[in-house]
Amino acid sequence: MRTQVDNPLETTPNADTKPNPRIGFWPLAVSLLLASCGGNSSSPVAIRLVDQFRPELVSGAPTRVNSPGAAAWNFGETPEGGSAQASTVANLGWKAGHGISGLRVRDGRLVGRTTNDAPILYVEQENAGEDRDLLHSIELRLRVDKGANLGIAGGRPDQDAQGLVNRRQSGNWPMSSPLVAGEEMQTITVRPQRSTVMSGVHTVLLQPTDADGAEFEIESIRLISQGEHLARVPSGIGWQGLSEIYRETLVSRSPEVVTIDVDLPRNPWLDLNVGTVEDGPVRFRLTASGPGSAPEGDLLLERTVTVPHRWEPVPVDLSSYAGQTVALSFSLDMEKEGSVGFWGNPVIRNRGGTPAGDQTPSAQLGSGRPPRGVIVMMADTLRKDT
Repeated sequence: MRTQVDNPLETTPNADTKPNPRIGFWPLAVSLLLASCGGNSSSPVAIRLVDQFRPELVSGAPTRVNSPGAAAWNFGETPEGGSAQASTVANLGWKAGHGISGLRVRDGRLVGRTTNDAPILYVEQENAGEDRDLLHSIELRLRVDKGANLGIAGGRPDQDAQGLVNRRQSGNWPMSSPLVAGEEMQTITVRPQRSTVMSGVHTVLLQPTDADGAEFEIESIRLISQGEHLARVPSGIGWQGLSEIYRETLVSRSPEVVTIDVDLPRNPWLDLNVGTVEDGPVRFRLTASGPGSAPEGDLLLERTVTVPHRWEPVPVDLSSYAGQTVALSFSLDMEKEGSVGFWGNPVIRNRGGTPAGDQTPSAQLGSGRPPRGVIVMMADTLRKDT
């Protein structure tokens, strides 16, 4: 939006075109107003550190990465044949719920045939444990000769397995995926729709296909925790969720150090959240190195997180480094090498800054304060899932 002023040189028919004395006043007045109200418009309002990150800024990578064990059923490691009791052991606890015939292990695969279009297999985990880590995904390696979709569901320890099987006969699987029928084995990874604690998954139900008269072969089934998933992911930038709150995150592992050089604005502070998925305590450290700093840098933040799966806000005042170029170093101090920590949405903000190029009258000719931001929130399906 532009500020409109009368053109002092505009003429009308039969009007004299004498010089207008206002011609020298208005440009000068507008210039003075812009100069006085612009404030620190040249200073950025926000500097996103995730945009500054590059892999070469990481030093001291761990020699090994902690990879938590997953609940896994690999049917290539089970014996075959034997009595009914031995068969249950051979199937690693997997049982036919309904719509399944001939369930057994053959050539390192759990095989069977469906007798309706809603077959169900299920397993009850004897030692679900007390793992507070979240379920990231379920990975299956299987083959079916008919059908187009599979479904997966879980049950808590206080839920009856057979009752869960009966309720699933009508479909409505909370986790599902398309599959390709044929002769080739395929790997399918399914993500849960909501946060699920690993120890809360006592019963696993699987619909291997949605076709009657189909033959299936399952090579392996794995419940992958968020910790195991992160152990596979290199340090860097990614969206991470804790307690259903997702942030663009700098992911690091002990004893790594991530050092980012940044030109600070006039009134800087660091907007930051920290969190982890580790059960043990994680100490987050942030130091700054600038003109006159100690060789090891100045300690800005040291926070020990003892409760996993939640964000903790830790704003950091950077006013003592205003207008300087500093090196910010992010590190984790943990006994267990390879442990993961999240630096959630790290943004350097400038108190009183004005967006560059802002041409709105309120920013230029108003009170001198930048316009307020507008937050648009969109939501869908505000109901309790059943």
